[in-house]
Amino acid sequence: MTIERNEKLEDSLLEKMSSVDLKKTDNWNKAMILNSAAKVYFATKNEKFGEFLVKGIDKCCDCGIEEGFAGNDNDLTNLLLANVLYAAKDYTGKDEYEKAAIKMAAQLNSQKRSEKGYFTDVDGKACLCQTYASQVFYMNYETRDDGKEHYNDIIAQYNVIHEDLYKNTSSKAFKDSDALEALCYYSAALIDTMEVMDQALYEIYRQLMDYYKETVKDVLATGISGAEKNPAKAPYELVFAYALAVSEENASGGKIVTAPTCGSCGVMPAVLYHLYKSRDFSDIRILRALATAGLVGNIVKFNASISGAEVGCQGEVGVACAMASAAANQLFGGSPAQIEYAAEMGLEHHLGMTCDPVCGLVQIPCIERNAYAAARALDANLYSSFTDGMHRVSFDKVIQVMKQTGHDLPSLYKETSEGGLAKDYKPM
Repeated sequence: MTIERNEKLEDSLLEKMSSVDLKKTDNWNKAMILNSAAKVYFATKNEKFGEFLVKGIDKCCDCGIEEGFAGNDNDLTNLLLANVLYAAKDYTGKDEYEKAAIKMAAQLNSQKRSEKGYFTDVDGKACLCQTYASQVFYMNYETRDDGKEHYNDIIAQYNVIHEDLYKNTSSKAFKDSDALEALCYYSAALIDTMEVMDQALYEIYRQLMDYYKETVKDVLATGISGAEKNPAKAPYELVFAYALAVSEENASGGKIVTAPTCGSCGVMPAVLYHLYKSRDFSDIRILRALATAGLVGNIVKFNASISGAEVGCQGEVGVACAMASAAANQLFGGSPAQIEYAAEMGLEHHLGMTCDPVCGLVQIPCIERNAYAAARALDANLYSSFTDGMHRVSFDKVIQVMKQTGHDLPSLYKETSEGGLAKDYKPM
């Protein structure tokens, strides 16, 4: 499937790849660069990356493909390089690449293994990241050229790798950046293995998918690598504290920025401050994200309302969440479609929210709603980032629905403190 093109980004990536001397770099980085070029080509159909792939292989193989790609015996990186040959075959249609891959597959028979049965490197050592080097090529070879005879061996290796290496690595990932990197390589191995296997073998596919979901969940839960070593590297949970701090400042009559309103003032600063602290984004990038948020807020203000008295809390906290979602997605390099999708989700999932402040004060439930919306904004960014930005309901449509919903709400749910949580409130 071809994704939406970003030619400027593609050119920048190609420039960085081309700056590396493939003849002089080590086999691991050589394999990573060539595999990456193949991935970009098949995703975008940008011929420049296909040409780079083939030329890169040629540069590595002055003495012929088979000899040029052969490395030290039982070096797992050989298999990662061999996977590039299958990509070259798919790009060019030339059998010579697949023949070379088949020849290199002989290493699978002599590859060293651990006592539990999974592949290890030359020295017998094992690392979770090596799964990416070995299992993707193994599955590619079995699917294409070996009649799937060893699918059971592949899944058996994944089973013990997950039990042995994965669980040990995931427990260290929060404090150890190398462990977190290994988890990322492992997740890439799983998704690439699933991509090249016969998905009709559903039980095997489902098992790998379960491992992948668990790995992604652990990577996301890890937060920022090294957070415990550096308190400034704020874990995810601190976004609640930031939102509460700003909202409490508003409730106590302090100075705040209405982004978009007093009652929703904690959402935007919580998300942006959290990302500023945890991800080391520069001031200029934060300002650009703030500008993106401002555009989103103004679109809602112009076409509907940001007033709780007019449309309920959906126009305050809901819009704040949409603004923060868009800002976060822009910070992480989202496309315009992804940014719009993040904003849409931020507002859509607050539709119908009433404005019913207890005792007429902007405290209960307003303050907690700010904290919750800030977390929702980060989730909307993440969700959108995993998509191509295409979705059914547009942000403009959600704005229209929000406006109509607000007009349909009875006045007792619009900042009058006559209904909802505010009605007949008694202190505990």
